[in-house]
Amino acid sequence: MIDDMKKVITILLLSWICMAYKCVKEEDSENCHFSIKFSNNSKIDIRVAESSYLANSSGSIVKSGELDNRRALSGRDCLEYDFFFPSYIYVFNADLLAYKSWDEIVQNKLYLKLYVLHLEDLQRLDWKITYPPTEAMKDIEQYPPYGSE
Repeated sequence: MIDDMKKVITILLLSWICMAYKCVKEEDSENCHFSIKFSNNSKIDIRVAESSYLANSSGSIVKSGELDNRRALSGRDCLEYDFFFPSYIYVFNADLLAYKSWDEIVQNKLYLKLYVLHLEDLQRLDWKITYPPTEAMKDIEQYPPYGSE
């Protein structure tokens, strides 16, 4: 009887912890998105990082040819409220961190692309970003500018 009670308490505790940390993400809605879908149409693996996470993270790897990666740019809450806009999204060679620091990458502009995204940009693009940028992304502020690669 006591063992059964311990099991029930353990299950309840784990369920509570899971809910507290949002283990089960809610579905995106018109005004609440939990991730930006990122596609890599280049021939190399890349890392993607949002500027507010640069100091605390090595960015997320998006493999060559991977489409709609939802892990690369995601948050616990609605990105509409979680991100600071404009949001700076850095894209760089996945291997670069092996021999360069974050400070070097940013200061020396060693990134492949820097997207400066506003909420309106993400809404217009249906929360989908691609590297290299598609024609639909030509009006987004980006460095180097669209078409100059």
